[in-house]
Amino acid sequence: MFSDSGKISRACNEMVILNKYNQSTSISFHFDLDKEISIKEALKGYEVVDMSIEDMKGDFGDIIYKIANVGSGTGTRESGKKIKNELINIYMSEKRRIVIDFEGVGIVSSSFADELISKLIDEMGFYQYQSIFQLKNMNSNIQTIFESSLKKRISNG
Repeated sequence: MFSDSGKISRACNEMVILNKYNQSTSISFHFDLDKEISIKEALKGYEVVDMSIEDMKGDFGDIIYKIANVGSGTGTRESGKKIKNELINIYMSEKRRIVIDFEGVGIVSSSFADELISKLIDEMGFYQYQSIFQLKNMNSNIQTIFESSLKKRISNG
């Protein structure tokens, strides 16, 4: 049912299907951001499963975050900030190690590198960052850019 301010505007008998193996129920609602809310309590104890995160889980339970699959790219500070926030949110939700995989990425901008890794280390602290995140499949150009960005942030700190 689709409603507008509590009045049913349209009813639909079709079921949303994710794929032939997983059918689903779609729920649309609005949050009052001034109040805390527990989705689990709102759904009477049912757990919410984020299928996009489930698809990122590796064989050993780690989250494999593939930078090449991110639509915002690796060329801007804004993209680095978006990915950093998404990684923090994934960790807060899952409490699992996250592998940041650069396979298929040829180059990143220095502002992207600063926003993603340098600020992540700055905000979380080196030891917490190191215990949560692992960098994988960085080519030598990307490694150099990240190292330079980190050195600049440390020397300005």
